[in-house]
Amino acid sequence: MRYITLSIIFTITLLVVFAFLFGPFGSFVLLVVAAGVIGHLFSLTKKLDSRVHELEKLQGIVKEDDFNLSNEEIEKELEQYIEQDEK
Repeated sequence: MRYITLSIIFTITLLVVFAFLFGPFGSFVLLVVAAGVIGHLFSLTKKLDSRVHELEKLQGIVKEDDFNLSNEEIEKELEQYIEQDEK
């Protein structure tokens, strides 16, 4: 909760500073800067997510996706279940 309050106070302070420096375009400049920062943080998050996924692959942690199986893989699994039931 503290970080939200601090970020709101910081944003209001920036808005006043940008309004003082840039006049009527100050809020627009703040929005453009905020959009750039958010876009940059989003791209960094995506890069980190892809790196974590690669590390999980190397360590063998990644679970296989069972929802995108080919027909041959589905048939093999069904045959394995049938063989287990027969035993």
